[in-house]
Amino acid sequence: MLTAIIVAAGDSRRMGFDKLFATIAGRPVIAHTIQAFERADCVGDIIVVARKDRLDAIKPVVHGGSFKKIRSIIPGGTHR
Repeated sequence: MLTAIIVAAGDSRRMGFDKLFATIAGRPVIAHTIQAFERADCVGDIIVVARKDRLDAIKPVVHGGSFKKIRSIIPGGTHR
């Protein structure tokens, strides 16, 4: 089994808004991303890396989506 690391810690400067929370079909982009890894048979665990100042916003999306493979949500660094 593989561990998927979703790096969602960018500033979204070019977009002008936080693209993780842009909605597609009524759900935020980050939820669609997590769902894709949830469906992958080869992925056993998912770790989400988010901006430190967005952790409180991302946790309800991650925990409210009934995702079973999420192991942790951790803060990203200040540089790539």
